[in-house]
Amino acid sequence: MTAELAASRALVVRRSAPLVTVQDRGRTLGPRWGMATGGVLDRGDYHDLEVLTQTRNPAVVEVIGGRAGFEVVAAGGLHVATAGCQLWVNGSPAQDCCVVWLPNGAMVDVAPRADRFAGQIIAGAGFDVPVVATGRGTDLRCGVGGGTGRALRSGDVLAVVSHAGPGDIAGRRLPTRAVRRSLIRVMPAPQTPSFSADALAELVAAPAVVSLQRDRMVVGLELAGDLSQPTQRNVWSLPTAPGEIQLDGSGRVHVLVADRQTIAGYPRIATVISPDIDEIANAAVGAQIELRWVDRDEALQALQHHRDEREHRDGCVTVDPKGRVAEVLYRSTLIGGVHDVSEGGELAQGPAHP
Repeated sequence: MTAELAASRALVVRRSAPLVTVQDRGRTLGPRWGMATGGVLDRGDYHDLEVLTQTRNPAVVEVIGGRAGFEVVAAGGLHVATAGCQLWVNGSPAQDCCVVWLPNGAMVDVAPRADRFAGQIIAGAGFDVPVVATGRGTDLRCGVGGGTGRALRSGDVLAVVSHAGPGDIAGRRLPTRAVRRSLIRVMPAPQTPSFSADALAELVAAPAVVSLQRDRMVVGLELAGDLSQPTQRNVWSLPTAPGEIQLDGSGRVHVLVADRQTIAGYPRIATVISPDIDEIANAAVGAQIELRWVDRDEALQALQHHRDEREHRDGCVTVDPKGRVAEVLYRSTLIGGVHDVSEGGELAQGPAHP
């Protein structure tokens, strides 16, 4: 380890997974320059990390396809939190959706939970990467963002932004989010009228299965039957939206997600409503998905219910005393005798952030 690295505050990648990238909320203006909107696949998990760490639009690491390992390199330790992950600290299982303080040299392993395609990890107030075209996330096709413009690999160093939020965040936790719903509600898309009534019924007739043909761009769906092609095969290339369900020339059904192309010419039979996009975008391979048509009023009701649930969940943050006790003890020499880590004592106030 170099002297420069030893003096930094960082997570160092010690073992990569099939796809590990830096992401944030995405580039809302990206399509203006021909770039994907991108961003994390699961905005719900991402919002949990914002709430836990009291940050807004931080850069996080998204892990897909396996177990990735990181080393804490910070003389004063780091606060680390995960969402949608299995988490191990120095080889022992640890709590997901909880801020833990880890000392210098601690080893952190994360992998997506069984019910998710991707999981997320944050340290401090996020990773210190420059903004490119209104976003910090990695755009793999353009080769920009995330500090390297590529997927992370072993040996990469991720500098960490110091946390400047109010109070101590160690031990802050949220309940683990429930197992993902299998019901995905859809509304008409631009080319829906071009499909026959039989095709529209077949789309929702039986549960679909998330296929191996999925990544950060599309989620492939295997239907029980084949969809008939639309009457109008040649359509204008139009801008894309997250959640659009398209039928390609081979009859394969795909849902467009974060890294989707900016425009597309394949006919789109339906669009996933916004409250359900996270559910389909982060669905694990092999998951069964039930599609159901809804009208505009049902979609608006679902959106309001989703917002109400999110607001309620934001208020469910609790503090695990063990998380703060661990930080106080790690930071203390204990030579001076007893340290007050009770309510109102050193624990309640929390030590200064590194």
